[in-house]
Amino acid sequence: MPIISIHDEDVYFEDEYREMWLAMFYYKICSFAFFPNSEESRLDYMRHVFGRIFLKFSNNSNLISESNQKKLLEYRNFLGDELAILESSNTVAIQGKLKKIFSDGMILGMALSGMYSLVNTSSNVDLATKEKFAHFIIKEKRISRSQFYNIYDQYKAVGHIWAAIYLESIMDGSPNNIDEKSNYIINDYNRMTDCILTSSDFENFCESRHGKMILNILAWSSEFHKFGIIYTPLRSPRPMLDPKMLWTVPDRVEANLGPLPKLNPEVVKILKGYKAPALASSERPIQSDLTSQTILNS
Repeated sequence: MPIISIHDEDVYFEDEYREMWLAMFYYKICSFAFFPNSEESRLDYMRHVFGRIFLKFSNNSNLISESNQKKLLEYRNFLGDELAILESSNTVAIQGKLKKIFSDGMILGMALSGMYSLVNTSSNVDLATKEKFAHFIIKEKRISRSQFYNIYDQYKAVGHIWAAIYLESIMDGSPNNIDEKSNYIINDYNRMTDCILTSSDFENFCESRHGKMILNILAWSSEFHKFGIIYTPLRSPRPMLDPKMLWTVPDRVEANLGPLPKLNPEVVKILKGYKAPALASSERPIQSDLTSQTILNS
């Protein structure tokens, strides 16, 4: 299975400025969630993120040591020259692209985290199938069956990451459900940077809302990974996620998994209302002559 590579440049801030390293590590994981099939798009996204963060750091250079300012410049050079950073910083264009990706990814995240919740917190394990969640999402999100399966095919290599983002962001009972917008994860570069700048040390950052968000998403990504490659839904010949295709999140940080929110009873009700489509006459299994004769003679 492919592993999301963590280059030396990505851990460049670990010795003196680990808050910055953890934030960039998180955004790199996001880049794979958004663009699992395009290395060029992932790099462009990282340039966009760093360009937005670097601008704010530059305006607050008095809060950053000279050595870390040098590290920021070197990291920018690693991502590309100044022109490459500027060209990827068209906020309107990239946010428009990410909005659709985010919406699609959260659909898969909803399905996978929902299955995990059913398997681990209820007796309704028989409801934890892709077909039943497709039924729920088609009804809830007003998309077609083919759209759901297209989304599944496009993002299944990072389904575990989207499940973690969904669980942390908008699932009933999650930390951000009450007071945060559903696109919080995408648009919060400024608040993330403010949090880094105002944290007194790495431990203080990890206790902040943004620090906890990162740690929780990384930890849940690993948990959903394990679940996805082991859990085989009822009447399915294979597990939910293909271990050969999944992008593995490196286990670089420790975090305690919080309590798992239970599914809303209304969701369970809709899942229970699923009825498998009847087979068309051309798709029905053909009985052998021997079987037909036995039935006729009974």
